[in-house]
Amino acid sequence: MYRSNINIINTKRYKYFILICICAVSFPLAQICPQEKHDNFSYIKISGSVIKNQSTDVLNKFWNKEKGYEGTVETPFYYGNILAGLRILSFSGKKPSYQNFSSNYYFVGWGKDFNIVNRVTLFAGFRVGGFAMSFADDSLTAYQKDETELAAGINTKLNFQILSNIFFNVSAEYSAVFTHKRIELFLLAAGISYKFETPNWMKEFLK
Repeated sequence: MYRSNINIINTKRYKYFILICICAVSFPLAQICPQEKHDNFSYIKISGSVIKNQSTDVLNKFWNKEKGYEGTVETPFYYGNILAGLRILSFSGKKPSYQNFSSNYYFVGWGKDFNIVNRVTLFAGFRVGGFAMSFADDSLTAYQKDETELAAGINTKLNFQILSNIFFNVSAEYSAVFTHKRIELFLLAAGISYKFETPNWMKEFLK
């Protein structure tokens, strides 16, 4: 038990160390790297990612982490980009008494792209939204089966331009779910983004 606890603590420190390193690199780069400037709503970027849940918090005692998925839509808005998205994570019980559950995280956020080298950009920002959990137990009441809590986090992503409007990206995120006993999530992801010019009728609608 003691050795297990030590391993969990070390794993947590390792993952936080990775996130701190990413942030430590990101923010100085934000000051020295040239920044792209775009008119409000000038383009739309749609992204889809597969998520690896690397969290080592209290959930690990009772549930196994399954593969997750995320979709986002972002567009320029003044000093940065605004975005909205949905992230889906699943958890399976380690024992029959621990009911499986899924989570849908509906979020909005803000961030900014910085040019790093040719065809590579760094996006750094934050997100906030509702973390909706649904338990697969028919014996629970509707109130007990579904629960939604406030969640917030920071995210950083490297974008590699493959074609003029297609990007491969890898990202890391730390987020917290403000349940009675706070849930901390550390997530790694990889995915594809597609960028296109916003149609004129949509620009007018958004403005």
